[in-house]
Amino acid sequence: MHRAFVLRVCIMAAIISFFFFSKGVWADQDIALEIYQESASRSVTVSGISGSVTYLPVRQVAETIDLSLKWDRDLGSVICHTYGQTTIITPGIDKVYTVKEGVTVHSVPAQPMLVRERVYIPIRILEVLGVGVSYDAEKDMRILYIPSNLNTGLVNVYSEELNVIRDLIIKEREKIPKKIGSFTTYFNISEKSRTKNLKLAAQAINNYQIKPGEIFSFNKTVGPRVPEKGYEKAIIFVNKKKVEDYGGGVCQVSTTLYNAVLDAGLPVLERHPHSLPVPYVPLGKDATVNYGTMDFKFKNDGEKNLLIKATVEKNKLTVELYSLSI
Repeated sequence: MHRAFVLRVCIMAAIISFFFFSKGVWADQDIALEIYQESASRSVTVSGISGSVTYLPVRQVAETIDLSLKWDRDLGSVICHTYGQTTIITPGIDKVYTVKEGVTVHSVPAQPMLVRERVYIPIRILEVLGVGVSYDAEKDMRILYIPSNLNTGLVNVYSEELNVIRDLIIKEREKIPKKIGSFTTYFNISEKSRTKNLKLAAQAINNYQIKPGEIFSFNKTVGPRVPEKGYEKAIIFVNKKKVEDYGGGVCQVSTTLYNAVLDAGLPVLERHPHSLPVPYVPLGKDATVNYGTMDFKFKNDGEKNLLIKATVEKNKLTVELYSLSI
């Protein structure tokens, strides 16, 4: 059971990392900390991410403030000991569990992340550990206030309490979206008009949710490819000829989505091939679209909502499908 749980943790961590990176917000950077403990103060710098939420590497922070912690492979969590309290921090879950005369659940504003085999925590989680946190906007400085008794009074955590926490973690992880299909294609970024059209179509389907029993229509979701929506002229295929028209490149998005749908095993209701072979997928794996005449449609035949994630990174287009638990 424990091995299966650890495997599930690893799979979920990969999904968590995808959502984190797909937002395009991750970038290692120096974060200045001012640390006050009793009558002493010091300035340190750690690597992390600064934005609407400040993320810090938990091990580096622990070494900086002399915090006792370890990685528990069974729980897939970081375990910290502070002033008679044990705290369990789990990547991907916006709840922190503490053990001190029983198990307590704390909701936190953002999820800890497992990135490049390092656990990053929102700085506000330190408050659960008993560390005071504030921010000096003028200096762009995060300030930590460390109590003198932070590391006193080790708590004995018993198997019954850990089993309670393990069950809570499993229930939370079951809420995380499960990837059921994906596909990636590549394009020439020097073809600027085509690249712009492709990005517009990808943005239109990104984060789109499909209810159980609902039919997804590419044309209905993306809408007409017209100049008013930012689309430009690029090469399209018409009757086995290459011509320029608005929206050239959009078919690569529908094709990539089509192959992700095939990977997920979802029923395809409408799909049309190009009149000429395309360079980004094997013959017979394409799905051309034309607003008003040719559409790409598939059905969510499952019992849960589906989420489409479409991301463009340099010359790479990736479409992934996720099954949502809620």
